[in-house]
Amino acid sequence: MSIQDDLLELAELDQRVIRALEEPDRTDLRNALTDYQTLRKSLRIRLLDLPAASIEHIDADKIFRKIYGGGGLATDKLIEHLLSTPEPDRSLDQFDDEGLWSLGSDLFYSWFSHYEYITGLAELRPLLIRSSVAKGVSRLLRQVKSCYAFQQYDAAYGLCRTVLEATIRDICVRCRLFPDRSDY
Repeated sequence: MSIQDDLLELAELDQRVIRALEEPDRTDLRNALTDYQTLRKSLRIRLLDLPAASIEHIDADKIFRKIYGGGGLATDKLIEHLLSTPEPDRSLDQFDDEGLWSLGSDLFYSWFSHYEYITGLAELRPLLIRSSVAKGVSRLLRQVKSCYAFQQYDAAYGLCRTVLEATIRDICVRCRLFPDRSDY
């Protein structure tokens, strides 16, 4: 099923929950809530690893925006009310610890592990220079190393340019090559 189809089905389940509330039908309400939660969780998990989603149907687009940009659908509000916990930071969209561990092993460790990270870091050597390094430049270099170790090479390339610019700026400030202005 496509993301678009899942969103449209989620809207139908939302309407089914509302109907079950209006016509006191506990069995259908329980089934609709279970189906809604299952589909909502499945949709969230599928969207975690998806860089872009194509949604052509206008209603599906509106549902997506309600769920991920606004207050959610009526069923989301009902579930949050029913599952209200004393923890104010806990919401319907948060994963529990077991879910996070399972998703981490499925999504993160399926393509990366501590072995690749340490191997990537070991390939890099520290930058050796004769003078002190500005804090901003040092922070950028640490980010470059992390991006490289995580095999995010495009980000590392982009940050290398930023490191060069920050280094040149730092040299110019130290050598007083800028005019006496505080905004440089």
